Amino acid sequence: MQGFTWDELDYDFPVGEDVVEELAAAISDVMENVGAELVENREIISVRFDETDYLTLAQRYKELPAGEGRERGGADIPYDISGYLMDIDTTKIDQDYMNANFSKWLKQLDLEGADAAATEAALAALHKTFATLSQEEQKYANLFIHDVQSGDVFVDSAKTFRDYITEYQRHAQDERIARAGDFLGVNVAQLAELLSAGPDEESLNEFGRFDKLMDTVDLARAREYLSALEGASIPAFKVKIRADSLLRRFILEGGFDL
Repeated sequence: MQGFTWDELDYDFPVGEDVVEELAAAISDVMENVGAELVENREIISVRFDETDYLTLAQRYKELPAGEGRERGGADIPYDISGYLMDIDTTKIDQDYMNANFSKWLKQLDLEGADAAATEAALAALHKTFATLSQEEQKYANLFIHDVQSGDVFVDSAKTFRDYITEYQRHAQDERIARAGDFLGVNVAQLAELLSAGPDEESLNEFGRFDKLMDTVDLARAREYLSALEGASIPAFKVKIRADSLLRRFILEGGFDL
């Protein structure tokens, strides 16, 4: 919107005297909902949410699954409307604000005889900033908070709260890859490289890279793992097919716990 900035949430517009009364009557209900009022022939419009709220909603919108299994213009949707959100940087999170709340919470924890209510309030303020994170990031943020509370992690003041979230995510992914290596005997370096490339179904075997990865599978170990997974012994001739299917899904979904 031209002229709009997040630094200014109240906007004052002049209104001609001949239309003030008519305008006030016509849009009184709308103005009440959007936070507008008429003051001395001027219309004041207030934005009732800030940039953090906007980015939070945008992040949640971005995570909504694409509609599947429903035809456009079907009976459930009488109007064929293509909704979209303009391209914005939903990864632009207020790092300083999040880290400031984290620091406040840490200070409360370190205080001798700290007031429990104040500590809980500081933690609630920190949790509120999680809304701007993806759901996966929120998961690791909460794990980190739990580790701090239990004394299982030493907090380095040189690292930001976001640094720790990233570290926890990376560690979890490394563990998933290591387990794949243990269970299937697959080359973990090749698997990690292919995962980091983020391929889709079409590009998965680009330059024969997936075939090369499959060549590293230890069929004996894979058979043992897959048989235990399915609760029945898998015939030897089916092992490579099952391992291929599992590895494809593992890579295309970005890794998951085996």
